[in-house]
Amino acid sequence: MFSLSFIPTLTQDVPFLSLMQENLWLFIPAIVVLWLSLLMRVRKVLAAQVLLLIGIFIAWNIASEALFIGMMVLQTALSIWMLIRVVIEIEWSYSRRLEKTHFIPRNITKGGNAGIRDYRF
Repeated sequence: MFSLSFIPTLTQDVPFLSLMQENLWLFIPAIVVLWLSLLMRVRKVLAAQVLLLIGIFIAWNIASEALFIGMMVLQTALSIWMLIRVVIEIEWSYSRRLEKTHFIPRNITKGGNAGIRDYRF
């Protein structure tokens, strides 16, 4: 008969999961920033976010309270900065759309410019 003795080996405490459970308010914006950086194809922000998450995990494991708090502040700042940049990009895209449909005077698409640009990160 099949034994369920293997279940305790699968339910061991994983340090990263307990870190996420204790600091969920920190990891939800981190996941959103990762998703937005992938969506907007911004490699620098993606690399910074991954390194910051690794740094947070390392700081939490070595029990350095000051370093962990510093990493949390950096994570919060990166999340707010990314949110501001997304709002700016949405506004720029909407203005470009209005210019191309002649609802507002030309500013972005002036001089033959199609208004196409890379994300300014």
